[in-house]
Amino acid sequence: MGDYDTGSTGVGKLHISFAKREDLVELPIANNAQLINGYRAIKFNKQNTVGKSRIRNVKAHIAYEKNYQIFKRWRDKYPNAKGSNLKRLYEKISMENGVAVGTLSGKKYEYKWRDEKNV
Repeated sequence: MGDYDTGSTGVGKLHISFAKREDLVELPIANNAQLINGYRAIKFNKQNTVGKSRIRNVKAHIAYEKNYQIFKRWRDKYPNAKGSNLKRLYEKISMENGVAVGTLSGKKYEYKWRDEKNV
């Protein structure tokens, strides 16, 4: 059996504080404004960061759709391309839209195109 003494370091040692809320020392926020390293504490505003990330995601999505339309146009021209012909086609598309060949052969481009064409 485990040793549950206060000085024990065995398996039974708990890492949960059983102190009452009133016994814990809390400093007011005014004292926390200046940290030990000299930097001021900055308040985290989740709404601003979410808004900025949504704007970035919208821009990234617009760029992705533009690149996908280029991919789709080429792939519709050559729907039966396989093997080395498909690799050459990926290289042509990559030169036009700047997306890596490995990315074009993945699920964001090739598999999406196949899903739309039911290939």
